[in-house]
Amino acid sequence: MKIQKHKNFYFSFLEKNFTYKDKYYNSMNFAFNKGDSQKKVTNNRNFLSSIFGNKKIILVNQIHSNKIHIFDGKPSKSIEADGLISNKTNIMLAVLTADCAPVVIMGEQFYGILHAGWRGLVLDIIKKGVYLMIKKGERLKDIKVFVGPHLGKESFEVRSDFISNLSQYSKSEYFIENKNNRTFFNFTKMIKYKINELNIKNLKISTIDTYSNPKKFFSHRYYVKNGLKNCGRQISLVGINKKV
Repeated sequence: MKIQKHKNFYFSFLEKNFTYKDKYYNSMNFAFNKGDSQKKVTNNRNFLSSIFGNKKIILVNQIHSNKIHIFDGKPSKSIEADGLISNKTNIMLAVLTADCAPVVIMGEQFYGILHAGWRGLVLDIIKKGVYLMIKKGERLKDIKVFVGPHLGKESFEVRSDFISNLSQYSKSEYFIENKNNRTFFNFTKMIKYKINELNIKNLKISTIDTYSNPKKFFSHRYYVKNGLKNCGRQISLVGINKKV
């Protein structure tokens, strides 16, 4: 389990299997509706909370949108959104993914995390997240963005219906690539483009493809293509400095 640090923040893009303090943990699914019992998922979430000083893990009901919730300490369980922003010190903001990109945004005081699927991406969820942080007083030059493992280009084959949907958005053709009579969507390229549009200089994007690493990551596309059921969700999270 790799816990990363930036200034006064800690964050992690967890794999579905990891080692913590020399003990191995597998099948760490954090979604309640993906085949595991409620008790097991609850135990997984409680265990992760204990690693981060028993801070409460804040999640929302993800809907593949560009909606972002500013967490001010009030309950968020019933909120539909795909992003969270806060400056609270006693919590960890989190998203669940299985091919979509987890995006961590950090300023000086505020921090956030986004669940960026292709729909949210074309609806500018990253831009909205950055602008909300600036509205809260952060300066663009202080903002850093980390993007975790997600579906890579070689695994993101698409058909005409996808291309038709994507073509509604400007510059969509820039992210579609043809190879050996097959068509692919370069998800990573669009993520980078969307962030570069904001003139953010502090950027790090993972090159790890979730589909190509099924032993390490839950991948919805891998499960569907291989006739598997109940694809779990790995978790990514961010919070303010705490020794772990």
